[in-house]
Amino acid sequence: MTAEIITPSFNTRLDIPVERVLDAAKDAGIEMVLVLGRTKEGELYMAASTGDGPEILWLIECAKVHILDPNRD
Repeated sequence: MTAEIITPSFNTRLDIPVERVLDAAKDAGIEMVLVLGRTKEGELYMAASTGDGPEILWLIECAKVHILDPNRD
């Protein structure tokens, strides 16, 4: 018997493995990416596929709006 793993397409408060999140991002066909995280030592990790600082900041601000109001487009 095999089980099918279903990835939810909705917001969740449960933790999701890092590998699954990164794989989903690769499959989404995005053209620019910003990765924010914490290392096991608690250090901030940030990497972006663009060197455009204002574009990175804009993406962060858009994400903040979505986090605070997930029903907003």
